[in-house]
Amino acid sequence: MHYTFCDFAHEDLPNFYPKGCGIESYVQTTLEQSTFWQIRYSRNIEFFDKKVISELCWFFFEKAFRDANPGRMSSVSPRQRFFSTKINKLFAQLSDHLTRLGIDVSSYQLDSAQDEDRLRKRIAAIPQTEQFAIQEQLNPLITEIASLELDQKIGGMMLNQFCSLSPYRKLLRKEFDIWLNDGTPTAYTEKLSPANLFFMKLCQSVEPIQYKSGKLANINPTDAGIVAQFENGRPLMLDHVATRFGVVETDTNRNMIAFSKRKMHFGDWLLEEPVSDNQRVNAAYRAVQNATRKFNVAQPPRLTRHVRVSKALYLALSLLLFEESGHKGFRKEEKRLRDRLRRGDKIAYTETSTLYI
Repeated sequence: MHYTFCDFAHEDLPNFYPKGCGIESYVQTTLEQSTFWQIRYSRNIEFFDKKVISELCWFFFEKAFRDANPGRMSSVSPRQRFFSTKINKLFAQLSDHLTRLGIDVSSYQLDSAQDEDRLRKRIAAIPQTEQFAIQEQLNPLITEIASLELDQKIGGMMLNQFCSLSPYRKLLRKEFDIWLNDGTPTAYTEKLSPANLFFMKLCQSVEPIQYKSGKLANINPTDAGIVAQFENGRPLMLDHVATRFGVVETDTNRNMIAFSKRKMHFGDWLLEEPVSDNQRVNAAYRAVQNATRKFNVAQPPRLTRHVRVSKALYLALSLLLFEESGHKGFRKEEKRLRDRLRRGDKIAYTETSTLYI
């Protein structure tokens, strides 16, 4: 955003987000209906009493689909065949991992209720340490699948169908071209939040941003410019290079980018280690307490004056019960509250129907 738009600052982000066009609903729905989302965040973990990681849940139901539909190679939509090879590769790798653990999945036909129950019990019995080891080995391939799918579904959408791009084009910087670089096959990654997916697409929609896939190996300043060299592919001649952690591996940046035991795509963001369900609430509560102490949240000042506002009347307004009758008691309270808000008075609701002002 800083390199795309003139004088951009982070506090400007709300102004760049179009209001009321429905883009957030489209992005969120697209994510939840994506294949990589089903792999990462399977809703079927309840089927295994939450004892199995999402990737294995996806494998079980993907196998059930293939067994019930012999003519289909996978459950992937025909419009997504461009990465179906990756999906089949993931399915094969999960099958190999289970075979290594003594579970021959080819001997189970999940269109049979008996086989389905037998395989479900075998998978649920896999130790958690083995499950997380499988997850770690599959992570690069799933990351690649997510990038390809997001590029098709978010990168391929017509943003001008949601909002006008003319106001954004007026703010463009003209002095240079932009290259992005990451290790994923496209500029879209599953680490981008829904809002940042929109901002990425916005930048691509108003500026011809180019992308270079591959690990950055070295930066070499020359008289003609800066040569960015990659582990694979041709180098790029650039005027400026901005990296997050630098390209020289040191103890400092190695610690900054070290892979945490907490999986970014799995588990609770407050917790560093996977925990059982009966520990989860207590661990999260302790984490919140620690964060609260660190931020030293001050108690708001106690307010003294108050006026009582009936919640029942406001509920009635929301249901339009007084739309025709013009209930005088309600209109009086509503006007009083509106006047106070216009004056800039601070409003705070309590658990009762008392409104402190």
